[in-house]
Amino acid sequence: MRGVFPAAPGDDVCCWVGPNVIFHVLSDSTATSAQFTLYEPRVGLFATQQQIVSILDARGRVVASRNVGVGATTLVLALPRGSVVHGTATIRLHMARTIVPKEIGLNTDPRTLAIILQSASTR
Repeated sequence: MRGVFPAAPGDDVCCWVGPNVIFHVLSDSTATSAQFTLYEPRVGLFATQQQIVSILDARGRVVASRNVGVGATTLVLALPRGSVVHGTATIRLHMARTIVPKEIGLNTDPRTLAIILQSASTR
């Protein structure tokens, strides 16, 4: 797992993610897509520009991209061929827009963050 960060203490959300994320999801071998529940807060750059979420193949090539606006979104993207091996899907995501909370005066958090990942599954 890379690029997944715990939420701040006391937050009710799962995970902030950075601009490049790799994580694993248990999956049926016949899965062809991944479903994500995402949340984009109305802060900084996110308040004026849509996030672009891309799913990548093992070589880092974009397979599919979707725009994500402010608020909660359920997003379904096709899984790249070969993503599911032995009951586990490897998910590689790239987000085009980021914020650094400390730099925009939100708080003292110096991390580069892209979006809040609330859940992920395969279908």
